[in-house]
Amino acid sequence: MQTEMKKLALLAELVLHKNTLVPVTQKELLHTLHQLEAALVKQPFSNTSPLAVKNSLLHTSGVLAGLVYNLGNHACSNYCGKPGVIITKAAALQKKIDDTLEWYCYHHHLNLLPLKVLAKSLLEAEMHLKKNPQLAALHTVIKPEIIVLRNNKILPYHRWLWWSQFLTALLENPAMDAGSLENILVCLNFNTPGFINRLCTNLQQAIDNCEAQAEKTKLVAAELSKYSLMATPVHAYLPAEKPVKQVMLTLLRQHAFYLNHAPAAGGAGKQQPSSKLSTTLSVPQLALFIRLLTDACIISETNQSALLKNVAAIVSTTKTASISPESLRVNYYTPGLAAKNIIKDHLINMISLLRRY
Repeated sequence: MQTEMKKLALLAELVLHKNTLVPVTQKELLHTLHQLEAALVKQPFSNTSPLAVKNSLLHTSGVLAGLVYNLGNHACSNYCGKPGVIITKAAALQKKIDDTLEWYCYHHHLNLLPLKVLAKSLLEAEMHLKKNPQLAALHTVIKPEIIVLRNNKILPYHRWLWWSQFLTALLENPAMDAGSLENILVCLNFNTPGFINRLCTNLQQAIDNCEAQAEKTKLVAAELSKYSLMATPVHAYLPAEKPVKQVMLTLLRQHAFYLNHAPAAGGAGKQQPSSKLSTTLSVPQLALFIRLLTDACIISETNQSALLKNVAAIVSTTKTASISPESLRVNYYTPGLAAKNIIKDHLINMISLLRRY
């Protein structure tokens, strides 16, 4: 396969030369592309180091991309034939090589940074996140996971792969802003509760900042389109949890449904409740209980934000006279273990009472 790669590189260079006695013909170039494609199918990589194969495939992909570009822009003065035929064949072959490269890197773990390089890159990345004020909020979300990575002596494969991909993307693009870094974390499926909570908070704030319902609908539609077009990763930071993309699409569809079916705002004459319902549940426990009622379809409200605002307005706990809707929302999406255990005890007690009725 190395022979075919070298021949293609030579021909791709020759078609750019001017005033040569022997032009490169369509037949010759097409024959070389067919030979390279046949060699690619056989994949004779057994006697070559994985890194050398990766570099060869990268180089060949670049040669094909350059050939397509130059033929498309009529820059190949030493070519004799129809450009469209070669462009179609070369573009298709480039895609095959890129797919082969992706599979090969995954199969041979070439996307993994060596552990020493990973440790060094981690320090560089943390310094970069600290220095950039725009990335400070995201740094607070990522920092706990960096601490876990440093304290753990055993690094699982999926975490090794995730950090390799993230650090490479971050350090190769040091000028990226917070929005770009956030998109990278979504595409890499950084599905920690802290990051998902940040996305949900930012989304709700953006919706609340829109005055007209039409603006809110437009914003939600744009976010739906953005998340729909994002790549769906194979791996996840937390494999047992839902992907970030799935969580955000579900939330956005709920917002879209509510906005499309909600009546026009006109609540100026609404009366405030004279007294609040008191509960012995804490705010985290109350939020979890509301989520159970919603997920079990006992409460049919589809807009969680509106539901939590209404609950916060009419309910008080023994420790909190005025509940913050934001506090309810945070605990709604990220329930803690203690709240789960207490609600579980309450549900068991309720079942016991039900049997006595």
